[in-house]
Amino acid sequence: MNLIVCGFLGSGKTTLIRRIVREALADRRVVVVENESGRESVDGLYLRDGGLKVVDLRAGCVCCTLRGEMAATMERIRADFDPDCVFLEPSGLGDLADLLRIPGFEPSGVVMLVDVERFDLLLKLNRDHFLRQFRLAPVIVLTRTDLASPECIAAVRDELERINPRALIVEGCDAFDGRWWLEIVPERYAAFRAFFPVLPAGGPRFVTETFSVGRTVSRDDLAGLFARLAERDLMPVRAKGCLHSDAGWMKADWLAPGQIGCTPVAEAPENGGFLTCWWVDAEAGQRDVADAAKACLKEWIYGTK
Repeated sequence: MNLIVCGFLGSGKTTLIRRIVREALADRRVVVVENESGRESVDGLYLRDGGLKVVDLRAGCVCCTLRGEMAATMERIRADFDPDCVFLEPSGLGDLADLLRIPGFEPSGVVMLVDVERFDLLLKLNRDHFLRQFRLAPVIVLTRTDLASPECIAAVRDELERINPRALIVEGCDAFDGRWWLEIVPERYAAFRAFFPVLPAGGPRFVTETFSVGRTVSRDDLAGLFARLAERDLMPVRAKGCLHSDAGWMKADWLAPGQIGCTPVAEAPENGGFLTCWWVDAEAGQRDVADAAKACLKEWIYGTK
């Protein structure tokens, strides 16, 4: 079984994969192909921390620049592990239209995660691109519903039902146990395939930068960094990394409008602490913003003003 778990940056893909494996595949051979758009793989560390075999595809997008590498990767996975299930967690910048055409990877099912609080932001970033993603998704999961109002959740659900009336829309990754996902997702995919619209590829482009962070930091340090970025109107659309704190290594996540998550991880990153940020690229007039934000981040990393 090959499952694609996709969605924009920070929508909760890694968390859902860990849940499905823990509840339904604990005694099976599972491999996660992790495609991180940054230079370092934060989610790969988090998945390994949960005992999973992870194959990292870095510094590119599996649906475009790494397409050829994916076929060779799948051959190696089959030879080395003979897995019962392979999860493909593409970059949050990936295009589902291209993911469904990757050589060497025949999906058994597709799940798309949508952060309800960031739904309007996605449509502002590139409406055509994200409408295309929603129309191609047989199963759509609304995430971070615990942080949103009932009115917000209902509005997002209504809009997605209008965009893709054939999709199964689920509120929250915890709505069902792991066995349900393994049964229903392939079933919905098989029924949905006959109705896939033919859509062109392409989508928003981003400036991505990974910063090495050699010092020990705390949650308050991170909050101070993003407060400084906000004061200067330099906020990224997403940031995450693996940083060293007084309590050990932690996976750090930042999501607009300012939610910070810090999760302990046992494994240290290969090249030391780091933080990866994403900004909309120059086509949206944000190149100067990204450059100024990089300077602000370097001030924070080295303790200067």
